[in-house]
Amino acid sequence: MAATTLSKCTSTELETLLKIAKATFVETFGHLNDPAHFDAYVAKAFTLAQFEKELSTPGSDFYLLRVDGHAAGYLKLNFPPAQSDLNEPQSMEIERIYLYNQYQGSGLGKLLFNKAMEEAANAEVKYIWLGGWEKNEKAIRFYESRGFYKFAKHPFKLGDDLQSDDLMRLDL
Repeated sequence: MAATTLSKCTSTELETLLKIAKATFVETFGHLNDPAHFDAYVAKAFTLAQFEKELSTPGSDFYLLRVDGHAAGYLKLNFPPAQSDLNEPQSMEIERIYLYNQYQGSGLGKLLFNKAMEEAANAEVKYIWLGGWEKNEKAIRFYESRGFYKFAKHPFKLGDDLQSDDLMRLDL
């Protein structure tokens, strides 16, 4: 049985966080997008400076999931005013839940999700929300199976490609 740990990410783990964030984003979405737009977005969004800024933002928390000591996934949660869109009091945003492909279907996504639920309970928020690319049907099904419902659309710019995210909400 593999040993799993999930802990809040610190600045000493910044390079590990950046590496897994970039790699899992590329694994998940690279093959579904125009390379020119995708590569432009990745070059801008996945830099050490950008992740240092995100990690040091009050109200944003990253959690690193390790399997047998190796980074396997991560979670990013945002509370107001650090949220990417709504910033409504008594809400928490799940901005990112990512796992390397090799760990998907193993129950580790549920572990990350359960951590988000635990943090929402600790913060006594009234609801959790997130944005997910409308073409990421696997993720949408995952969230719907946990009680999330779509309530709006949100534009997302990937390079010069304007895409649409479904905003989803879970009332607690």
